[in-house]
Amino acid sequence: MSPALRQYPGGFGHWLSALSFYLAPAHEIALVGNPESDDMRALLDVVFGPYRPYQVVALAVPGDQAAAGAVPLLADRVQQEGRASAYVCQGFVCRAPVADPALLAQQLAQR
Repeated sequence: MSPALRQYPGGFGHWLSALSFYLAPAHEIALVGNPESDDMRALLDVVFGPYRPYQVVALAVPGDQAAAGAVPLLADRVQQEGRASAYVCQGFVCRAPVADPALLAQQLAQR
C-alpha cells in the first residue's frame, strides 16, 4: 500500500473520509424556513456550530415544491407554527420536529 499511498496521498485521504462516513451513523437534518430569518439563523448556528462530520443537511423554503420533490429528505416537511423548523433523522426515521435551537442541540447530541 505504501507506494500507492505516496503516489496518491489526496486520494487516500478522501477514501478514508468516505469510509468513515459510511461506517458512522449520520444525522440527516431537514430544515424548513426562510434562510434569512432570525429563527432559521439560530437553527443553522446549532447545525453548523460545533464540528459534526457525520451529518447531511437540506433546507427548503416554505412553498418551494421543487426542492421537496428533488430532495427526498425534504418531502412532507413543514414549518411548525409558522417558525423555522428542523427535523433530525437517522436511517430514514425522524424525530419530532423542533423550532427551538436548544431542543435541536439536544437531538443532535443523541446518537
